[in-house]
Amino acid sequence: MAGMSLHGLPDMFRELPMTDRRVAADVMDLLMRDTDRATGCAAVVVCDEEHRGLQPVLLHDDPPPRSVPQRRSGSRSFGRATEWGRDAGHDRRDVARDPSRLVGLEDFDRLLDLLLPLVVARSGSVLLGRGRPRGMVADDVDRLWHQHAIDRCRGLDVPLLGFYVATGDGIFRLPDPLTAVS
Repeated sequence: MAGMSLHGLPDMFRELPMTDRRVAADVMDLLMRDTDRATGCAAVVVCDEEHRGLQPVLLHDDPPPRSVPQRRSGSRSFGRATEWGRDAGHDRRDVARDPSRLVGLEDFDRLLDLLLPLVVARSGSVLLGRGRPRGMVADDVDRLWHQHAIDRCRGLDVPLLGFYVATGDGIFRLPDPLTAVS
């Protein structure tokens, strides 16, 4: 996928196999912008029965501070049909008592609860991800999000094509869910 850009994605998005880990990582990297990562976000790529991307959806936290630099040029969006922010009562001081409030785990769960039944109805699959400001090692919150994704997908028999964490430092994939045979 060398040379792929945000502007090149829309024309080929519906032809890309999200089962290809490199393609999936590139798509998640393009979907979650640096400004989204800086404040926390979740990304869902709804796929068809052949695991090709149909619709990217981004859920993000509070608007980023003006000082966050943009890594990519241009401001074109590719199908950000759904963007939800945090509740108006969100107070960053509460993060010290409850870290999940910053990352929006409850919002992520609600998003999955809304989207997964639609994916089931079309015999589709999903590619999921989380954006956060820094780091290249999975932390406890990443693992919690990952487990929530696994549980919700497994509960509805939706294929989970992968779970990625995108930060200002890069992007990495969390392990595939264990199967009963594992």
